[in-house]
Amino acid sequence: MSHKHISVATRAPSPRAAARPESIIVEVRAAMGGADASLFAGELLRAYLRLAERHGWRADILEHHAVGREGVREAAVMMTGRGVDAMSAEAGTHRVQRQPVTDRSGRRHTSAATVAALPVPMVASQVMDMRDVRIDTFRSSGAGGQNVQKTETAVRATHLPTGLTAAVQDERSQSANKSRALDLLASRVMARRETEMAGATCDMRRVMVGSGHIAERVRTYAYREGVVTDHRNGVRSPLTDVMSGGFEVFSPA
Repeated sequence: MSHKHISVATRAPSPRAAARPESIIVEVRAAMGGADASLFAGELLRAYLRLAERHGWRADILEHHAVGREGVREAAVMMTGRGVDAMSAEAGTHRVQRQPVTDRSGRRHTSAATVAALPVPMVASQVMDMRDVRIDTFRSSGAGGQNVQKTETAVRATHLPTGLTAAVQDERSQSANKSRALDLLASRVMARRETEMAGATCDMRRVMVGSGHIAERVRTYAYREGVVTDHRNGVRSPLTDVMSGGFEVFSPA
């Protein structure tokens, strides 16, 4: 895999950056539970994409690190549309109780995935001094045909002061990938900066998702009973409805 470093335009960041209206970045990560946690993270991601489709929101996958055919180690999706700020209620640890497909003993296991919901800054350069951002290009490793393999369309953006990174690959164009990578990176930098300004010792994403331990759950998905329970408000809903994108039942009235 070849890499190429390119420069970006510079502009000093503002102390506080305005968030882009009707846009949010949703990050889903596998937590404790091994292979089944990755499978559940993938299922949760697909359920969120169904939710976006139900509401007519645009959903752009910025990062996607697959595990096998169905699993996800981590993924980030930018959602845009009216009412998309409701996704902020999804932040936290999501616990799943079921028999993993890899376990023939019939025992029920507990796994978890974490979700963060990050605001998107209006302009990336309002958050980061672009002199502190390194842009590397490389050949996409995903599907897309020979064109992807021959051209360096994938982009990785690194914020040097914090070490935060964002890598986006899309066979369409390098410029589109660069724009998305900067959006994602700026959101992560802004989340960390906002928490530091509040005097916290860890970044906003960490506050949202906790450690990923099941004791910090915000919701439990019980496959044997076919029920999803939100532990913040006690609302219960059929599992099939929720995994089809029906998360609205958990939203505050």
